[in-house]
Amino acid sequence: KSLVFCQSLSLNFNECFKLSDDSLKYLQESFSDLKALQNLTLCFPNCRKMSNQGLQYLSECIKSLSQLHYLSLDFRNCSKFSDEGLGYLKDGIKEVKSLKHVDLDFSTQWNNPNESITDKGLIQLKEGIQSVSSSIQRLSLNFTGCSNISDVGVIKMKNDLHNVLHLTINK
Repeated sequence: KSLVFCQSLSLNFNECFKLSDDSLKYLQESFSDLKALQNLTLCFPNCRKMSNQGLQYLSECIKSLSQLHYLSLDFRNCSKFSDEGLGYLKDGIKEVKSLKHVDLDFSTQWNNPNESITDKGLIQLKEGIQSVSSSIQRLSLNFTGCSNISDVGVIKMKNDLHNVLHLTINK
């Protein structure tokens, strides 16, 4: 209850190998009181037990943050995510009409590529961003190592997001 008026929150769980989808479920339950939150940074690099179910919990959390302006999610080297998880994330993003800056990192190392994130997932994510694109000024997406994202998917995303002032996509 002491965080009710919190406007900015940054949590870094780098290499917390035991964190799982249940951890994100707990975050979802904990964030329900953060109605004033404007800036959220969550870092889960190398937390390899997280999967699409965790992104579904996180999506529900994001939906409840109606004042959110800045969202940064770092899932570097978390290789269990797929297009399904990006679809869940899309569902959360499209509900937050106040978003101005979105930074998503799903990159993986060259020796452990993620083949489950494809153009289809990128297009789903684009649909969520498009629904709030009138407010989004900056969008940064890192899918380095997601070997099934093609130039076609990146170009489709770029061409359909006309209102975004600054767009960075790494693949």
